[in-house]
Amino acid sequence: MAIDYALLIVVRFREELVGGATVGDAVVKCTERAGRSVFFKGLAVAIGILGPCLPFPSLRSIGTGGAIVAFLSVAVSLTLMPAMLGVLGPRINAVRVVPHRPAHESRFGAAGFPISHLAAVGGNGGEPAAHSRCIVPVLHLKLDMPSATALPSTVESRVDTTSSTVTLIVPPSPPSPCW
Repeated sequence: MAIDYALLIVVRFREELVGGATVGDAVVKCTERAGRSVFFKGLAVAIGILGPCLPFPSLRSIGTGGAIVAFLSVAVSLTLMPAMLGVLGPRINAVRVVPHRPAHESRFGAAGFPISHLAAVGGNGGEPAAHSRCIVPVLHLKLDMPSATALPSTVESRVDTTSSTVTLIVPPSPPSPCW
């Protein structure tokens, strides 16, 4: 969660710097705009994790832990990230994480959607075959309940139910006075 929130703020900060804003103005604008989104996303996550867990005492601690993580992620993203961006300033663009590509090497085609979609529309013969190979293991999947026969016969915990039978003798109960 924290990475998602940090990326949202950093991308907004870079957009403000490209737009010509000073470092201080870029920090304020990205915190105002992206910070609001981060706050409400974190609030929704915390409520979504904590809400269903409250009626169940066994899950309450898991939900509380998840809500605390969401709260801390939002708090760090709204306090530490803007401070770090203010210190880094334009040096945030010193190292590109994604290599820059010229327009002719773009991953997007002329129509505005990825070229891989063009291959799928064009009828790439290898792709459906590759996807069909993923189905093969599912064809041999057995969904039965496991039994003692799944264990090796030499294991002590395997009970041989075929050779011995157990007879249960239940004494008759006295008649109920309510009947």
